Amino acid sequence: MSGFVRTEIKQFMDCFLPVPVTGQLTGDCWGAEHVLPRDQDNGLEDKVLEDPAITGKVNYTYWDGTILYDKDGCGKYHMFASRWDEADGFEKVNGTGGWSGSLAVEAVSDHLYGPYDQKDLYHPKTGRCL
Repeated sequence: MSGFVRTEIKQFMDCFLPVPVTGQLTGDCWGAEHVLPRDQDNGLEDKVLEDPAITGKVNYTYWDGTILYDKDGCGKYHMFASRWDEADGFEKVNGTGGWSGSLAVEAVSDHLYGPYDQKDLYHPKTGRCL
């Protein structure tokens, strides 16, 4: 990455570099004050959070992303991650949902840093597409 100067490594955090901006920086999104503005195109997230009671749209929280490059097939980047319905909260609601009820997703991009487009949803026990 050009523009970044490697300094002496004194702690583990010194090994991390910022992710390049692929879209545009915006402060009109979720995130703690000290991480805004940020680029919503360099990962997998719902960019617009809507009230499900009004629109019927489900908002998801994504986590645990791993990226693989398919050099022998389509030449694209595949992110495998997990998600849960934000309406369920972090903990289970009535024995279902929440973080522990996450489902696996596959998202695809032409570029390592995104943007990623979700393609498939997988059942956590069978590994089959839903």
